[in-house]
Amino acid sequence: MYYVTIPRFFARMGLPLTSGRSGSKAVLLVALCAVLGGLVVLLFGSRLFVFQLPMMRLPRPKLSMVQSGIRDTAPYVAFAIHKHTHDAREIVREERQRTQAERDAFEAFIVQIQGFHPIQPTITTEAPTMTVNVSTTHTNQHQRIEQAYRETVMGVEHYEEEYGDTIAESMAAELGPELTTQLRSNGQFTPLVKQQLLKTADDCRKERDRFLPILAKEASALESAIRTADAIEARLDRISVRLPSESSLSDLIETDTRLSEDETLCEELLTERQAQRVGGHTALEIRSSTLSDLQSYLYQPLPVTYPVLVDMAELLDRVHKVRRHISREIAWRS
Repeated sequence: MYYVTIPRFFARMGLPLTSGRSGSKAVLLVALCAVLGGLVVLLFGSRLFVFQLPMMRLPRPKLSMVQSGIRDTAPYVAFAIHKHTHDAREIVREERQRTQAERDAFEAFIVQIQGFHPIQPTITTEAPTMTVNVSTTHTNQHQRIEQAYRETVMGVEHYEEEYGDTIAESMAAELGPELTTQLRSNGQFTPLVKQQLLKTADDCRKERDRFLPILAKEASALESAIRTADAIEARLDRISVRLPSESSLSDLIETDTRLSEDETLCEELLTERQAQRVGGHTALEIRSSTLSDLQSYLYQPLPVTYPVLVDMAELLDRVHKVRRHISREIAWRS
């Protein structure tokens, strides 16, 4: 903008700055110009300014993180991004404890059954028929077996919450309906029945024993996923506390590179988890017509069946959003 002094103005207009009638005319002309200039500014000044805006490259206003959308990475929502995975970890931890308790309970049941003496039938022959004399103590043996089952298998702390069935229903589910009928119908507790009972109970123990390493692998996989998500979110939180416009171009490029690596981490974890679901430890065959794999069995209390896949997909989407914002800043600077 150029500023014109009063003498220069008169000189450019060809008017002398003198007193007298010429001076009065000059003063009147100045006053008239001032009034006209004020009217022009009042009536057209704002429009002229608006028309000039497209011709100027104005600096962009500094947006807050909330306005720019990058505040999605704020610490107060960081935990929620993989909350399902945290909940899954607690479910697996509890399942491991319960499975171990049930395994130990069957071991205790087996020990008690080993101390029970089977009934040896006494056979006498009298022509022309054969009579089998069996001791009436078999009734007490069956009662003792049921009592041992109640104290051990049904005695675990979580039994009522997890199963909540009767002893007949529980024995039929664990030992099989035929053996349960044999034990509860006052049949003979023979050496063969005892052997069958010990074998079936040991199978139940082994089933829990085989399940524990699978749960351990799942717990390890969840811990790995949580560590990866926590590390990515920590970096997103550090980005969120600074405006991109306050960072240097080199810092923005470095941040973009780091976010690209985080995208790769998320994608690799999603691929690995999908492979586990199809052919890994979570592809365990569950004895149910409604459950397809380990996760569908474990995570029934959750609103999602595959918590890691859901959480990491959401985290990947958030990384994409932040990276797009950083990329726009880099493009603006370039």
